[in-house]
Amino acid sequence: MLIQPKTLVVSSEDGVEKTFTISKLPYGSAGREILTQYIPTGTPMVGDYDKNHALYLKMMAYVAIVKPDGSEQLLSTQALIDNHIGGDFNLGFKVETEMLEYNLGFFVQGSLAPFFQRWSVMLPQKITKILTALQAQLSAVEKQP
Repeated sequence: MLIQPKTLVVSSEDGVEKTFTISKLPYGSAGREILTQYIPTGTPMVGDYDKNHALYLKMMAYVAIVKPDGSEQLLSTQALIDNHIGGDFNLGFKVETEMLEYNLGFFVQGSLAPFFQRWSVMLPQKITKILTALQAQLSAVEKQP
């Protein structure tokens, strides 16, 4: 059952508008866990992707796609998410972001975008630093025994 449902219309990459219904998360069975663990587990190089993905699936179970006949299908499994969002990263990111912002009051509209922009700048720098250190180690000439 969706709590305080909110309609969300998002354009897909091919220009087709898709309508979703997003929901408030029940505090005890999903909300608290997602509130305290979603961002830390999703932080690059520090987080736990498997845990973050499990939280994502739990959160998406409170999102429904509105079908052409007006009925709703909860995105309660990975297969349903893949079927209705597919490989449209912009669509998927928008639905995920809207769910976080609708449920976690300390996220303001657009506040996740600067976070990911900072990481998109910092991450290549970090990777380059790590690879440079590894290259030096791997390229070191060893002496013959």
